[in-house]
Amino acid sequence: MSEPRIATPPSKNKYDWDAVARLVEEAAGDWVLINTDGPANSSIRYALERGNMKAMRPPEKYEYTTRKNTPPPKRTCDIYVRLNPNYKEN
Repeated sequence: MSEPRIATPPSKNKYDWDAVARLVEEAAGDWVLINTDGPANSSIRYALERGNMKAMRPPEKYEYTTRKNTPPPKRTCDIYVRLNPNYKEN
């Protein structure tokens, strides 16, 4: 066991979701690559689809797709997002 010490844990959120949402809005329907080869990217995609990221709500407003999927144990993929062309705001 290592010696106890004071330490600050790394940030859990490496994405600036507000900036990602703005970029997707500015892209006006074009696909935006939001990350490549990061660990557990497919989990991030599912979290986006469920609306877990406040800046990316409602989740129906966006479309997501992945490419270059690698299986566990590495489990990475490229995540692309764009505005859903079929989404209608109420």
